[in-house]
Amino acid sequence: MKDTFIIIFVILLVFVIYKVNKRFNEKINNNILYDLGTIANTDKIYTHGYHRFYERVINKYRDDKNIGILEIGVQGQESINLWLSYFNYAHVYGIDIDDKENNNSRVTIFKGDQSKLSDLQDIASKLNPDHPIMLIIDDGSHIPDHQLLTFDFLFDNVLQNGGVYIIEDIELSYWKDGTLYGNSANYGWKHKKSLVEIFKWLIDFINRKYINDVDKNELNSITNVLSDKTKNAISSITFGQNCIIIHKKETYEFDMQNEYNNLNYRYSSFIN
Repeated sequence: MKDTFIIIFVILLVFVIYKVNKRFNEKINNNILYDLGTIANTDKIYTHGYHRFYERVINKYRDDKNIGILEIGVQGQESINLWLSYFNYAHVYGIDIDDKENNNSRVTIFKGDQSKLSDLQDIASKLNPDHPIMLIIDDGSHIPDHQLLTFDFLFDNVLQNGGVYIIEDIELSYWKDGTLYGNSANYGWKHKKSLVEIFKWLIDFINRKYINDVDKNELNSITNVLSDKTKNAISSITFGQNCIIIHKKETYEFDMQNEYNNLNYRYSSFIN
């Protein structure tokens, strides 16, 4: 009797494991970014699992014929190959601190340092307006100060309305003492210069309509590390493991932002 129970238990356990694995594999196999990223052998998939978050926000651009995408940091160009296979027509721009070559007609790689505003401005002036940038991925130095500088400029000046900006490798915001690519990362959880903390405050900025004037002044002083134009262009912010996904406002959102952000909040008595 005991042996029979053990056999039945083992059979049930094997069946449960099989069903769980089957459902997991079916979910993964329905993710095109996962499949193509695996082929490209990019750590966006096998280390970070970014396909869990990206597919649902960038899939709409797959068949756009005239758009451009821009990635900061291309290293071995595995991600360049991913974007070429994922986007059927998009022109892929890259920025890297080292010289990189790619002979594909759909690829342009610029040499530049994302910590230098002059480099970003120079590269922006060379982008082909026939390929408006709808997606920017920051996979560069990973240093929060550099990520913030790059975001402040490119989000406002390069990314088109309705576009998506992704900041990867936000893990360095949690480093208290470390060095990567020759740059020091001295931040830590809740550090005032942590990129993660700054974007947490930006969530409050998006919802500033519901904050009283005194607290709003404090919020403005905290978030003044970004220009007003950049802050006012943010439609939404999504946090994923080791990444932040920011949507830029659609044109109609800019047109109606005075209505959406009307300071005459109907429940103002509850926030004062």
